[in-house]
Amino acid sequence: MKDVQEQIETHKVNEASKASKSPITNAIAVVGGGLSGLTASLRLLEEGHKVILIEKRQFMGGNSAYASSGINGCKTERQGTLEIEDSPDRFYDDTIKSSQRQDGTFTSKLVRRMVDGSKEAVEWIASRSNVPLDEVGQLGGHSFARTHRPTAGLAGAAFISGLEKAVMKYEGDGGLVVLKGSRLIKLQRLDNNGRVVDGASGEDGLCETLANGETVCDKSATGGWGLTLQRERTGETVL
Repeated sequence: MKDVQEQIETHKVNEASKASKSPITNAIAVVGGGLSGLTASLRLLEEGHKVILIEKRQFMGGNSAYASSGINGCKTERQGTLEIEDSPDRFYDDTIKSSQRQDGTFTSKLVRRMVDGSKEAVEWIASRSNVPLDEVGQLGGHSFARTHRPTAGLAGAAFISGLEKAVMKYEGDGGLVVLKGSRLIKLQRLDNNGRVVDGASGEDGLCETLANGETVCDKSATGGWGLTLQRERTGETVL
């Protein structure tokens, strides 16, 4: 039965490979077209890197497309205009308390990085997605108003739409290939020479074989895929 399943998967890969777009060389693969994937892709493209953006569905967005609240940040220009006396330390304390995490842990380091960079994150996504974030509200778990959102509509859908447009501008110049409907089917480890090693472990990169026949490598992940990868590796989640 296992041999039959492997033959089916191989057939799927071969068929998808025939219809896949021409690959670009020396590219960085981004797996997932949600908010994290689009953000990573755009930042890489802006720095002159080539990108292969892979999304399992026929459209971008992921879970972020359904987010309605907004994006949290402190010491932003909008907070200043509204005279909201917030700080990264207050944001940090709120996050640690509401997440029931402990100070001094690995998670707390990630929280520290998040709150310290939140001003830049809020203003970056507003400018790149072309979404004005005029509303700043105080939601559950926050001691100050720091959730930035547009006046009308869902924040997540607006961010996704704007970032996708910004990313797709690079498709015409050969710096971007977008593969939609491309499903990840397995992970393979590579040695330092780029060879696949079955069952290998260590710090070598992960090589991902896709249903469209492409093979891409990466050393880190975030967003929804990062959460899945963390669970597979350790059985736990970081955030």
